[in-house]
Amino acid sequence: RRHSHPEALVVFNELYERYFTWWRDALREPAYYNVVMDWHLYNWQAPYTEESRSRHITDAMAWSGLIDMYSVQHPIMVGEWSMSTGTSMQVGQVFVDACAVAFRRASAGWYLWNWKIQRTEEGKGELGLTVRYDQWDVQQQMGLADGLNPLRLDG
Repeated sequence: RRHSHPEALVVFNELYERYFTWWRDALREPAYYNVVMDWHLYNWQAPYTEESRSRHITDAMAWSGLIDMYSVQHPIMVGEWSMSTGTSMQVGQVFVDACAVAFRRASAGWYLWNWKIQRTEEGKGELGLTVRYDQWDVQQQMGLADGLNPLRLDG
């Protein structure tokens, strides 16, 4: 509300795309200011896991229009996304590039989940589960000659 510090950001999260419309006229000026909407945009879980490579890319490109549509109400921050596209297939750099282009529209920036996966020497994660999705490990990917790089298009 207006009694908060004028430079403080009020960040709120809506996890599910199907509910973005609920916030269309909420938390608006003049009663509220410096409100940022935080989205978590993933394409790895159901119902996306069985999509074709081209559909994953289409989904990522469509996020650009979604960000444009809603950013007129609030700045959009993509607070989480992943370079992974599911359990059955990984699309790779073309998907990552499509996401990076779409997320440039997010006026409050974007953040990847996550920088590093904790692994043991046997390749298991900290809970003892085998880590099968190296696309979640940004640090590892950016260190590989042919790894995924979300900053590749930035030069």
